[in-house]
Amino acid sequence: MEQNRIDRKLRGGGAARAKKLGSELIAALLPAAGFGILTALILGAPNSRVIISLMLTGLFGAGLDSLEQLNILMSLFFFAPPLLQLVFLGDRIPRELSGGVYSLTRSKGREGWFVKKLLWLIVLSLLMSLFMLLPIHIFARIGGAAADELLPTAYLELMATWGLCHCMIVVFSNIIGMLVRPLYLLMISLVLYAVGLVLSIEGGAAAKLFPTVQGILYAHNSIFGKMQEGFFTPIFSAAYQGAVIAALGIFGALHIRKTDIL
Repeated sequence: MEQNRIDRKLRGGGAARAKKLGSELIAALLPAAGFGILTALILGAPNSRVIISLMLTGLFGAGLDSLEQLNILMSLFFFAPPLLQLVFLGDRIPRELSGGVYSLTRSKGREGWFVKKLLWLIVLSLLMSLFMLLPIHIFARIGGAAADELLPTAYLELMATWGLCHCMIVVFSNIIGMLVRPLYLLMISLVLYAVGLVLSIEGGAAAKLFPTVQGILYAHNSIFGKMQEGFFTPIFSAAYQGAVIAALGIFGALHIRKTDIL
């Protein structure tokens, strides 16, 4: 009997966790998909001459040669994706901490809780980026555009640069948000994103080391970039941003371990 009660309790706890994760997933993906649908409607009905890979990389790769090209529409495509992620994911960990949800006292338990939250945050961020692209792709296919051979490369290069940059900003906002007010982090993160755009156009080789320049595909030496010589490739940016996310995660774990959270 006792074992049956334990089994039911475990099943109930597992169902509750699955329901919570499902609701968090839906809450993140719906606005991302909504933005993708809105973008597809703004672009209008495509035709068979549309090359989907070029359309996606042109919209979100920030392929600008000068700041004068940054009009209202381009600003929407550039700033709305990170803004959406920051609004829905940017203060998730600090909010749970300040709400008193987390009251573990053992260091091992704290770190385990934090790692799970961080990994889930990374998954949600990457899925949000992907779900911003998919409706545009689907809309173009419905309109008769063919899935060109470079389409998988377009997704890989965008996610290695643009998508991981969103993820890096979201992780930055959550980790530093444990120390300062999240509202300030929203403004700081968007300023960093804007500075990256300016440096990608105006800066030299050293500007490519600025964190948010990593998210601008057309600044890279790649199939869709400017095809310039050098180290700056989507693979470099993926490794760079992965290292930054890992460093932020280590900093956050150390902070969680040392801080009393009631």
